[in-house]
Amino acid sequence: MINFAIRYRPIVQELCRRRPPLVLDVGSGPEGLAMFWRGTVIGIDLGFKRPPLHHAVRASSLALPFAEASCAVVVGCDMLEHLPADLRRSAVLEMARVASPLLMLSFPSGEPATQVYRKLAQQLAPAIPVWLQEHIANGLPDAHQVATWLLEAGWSVSTIWYESATTHARLMNWESRRPAALLTYSVMRLCGRWLGPRMPVPAQEPYLRVLLKAERNPTAAGAGFRSAFERSSDDNGARR
Repeated sequence: MINFAIRYRPIVQELCRRRPPLVLDVGSGPEGLAMFWRGTVIGIDLGFKRPPLHHAVRASSLALPFAEASCAVVVGCDMLEHLPADLRRSAVLEMARVASPLLMLSFPSGEPATQVYRKLAQQLAPAIPVWLQEHIANGLPDAHQVATWLLEAGWSVSTIWYESATTHARLMNWESRRPAALLTYSVMRLCGRWLGPRMPVPAQEPYLRVLLKAERNPTAAGAGFRSAFERSSDDNGARR
């Protein structure tokens, strides 16, 4: 779970600066951003393996149950690579549809990241975890292509590359072992919201991960989000 804290670090820093009342975390799983951010998080996923830390809504990233421009901040962290390549544009534009004024997408991208996951799959074979199988089978998203989709939709996009590919490979190899995974998960459950804004991010190139920050002028953000969330929670998922 240290690798989770690292991937969310720049997202949490941006949220600390903006202090939004609510954040929509698409593809959250049971923890996601809520493990590292003290604010209110609405987690979206097809299902939740454990009791979620956030307000949970069961839905697809291709059909979010929220009105257009109703979510002040939308986050999609390490979820695009788990979608088939031909569905990614639809998911990005669907997240952009409900976001206003900020959409943050983070994902591994580029040849160094691809090589990290191929090597990790070789090391873990034949017991390759499902998430890693999806990385290999779907291929990693192309950062330029994803940014282009948003630019064509009228958003301004800034690109931030971060997290050393070499250090990530070592960390994933260690955290893939059950004792380490259990230990780091327990630490993050207890201290993740304190560590989230403070977790050091290995900065040596080549980088493994990119953060795309997309912004547009606010139109209908804020007030409509909570009422949309309340309706969708009753219809589609469980609230905690």
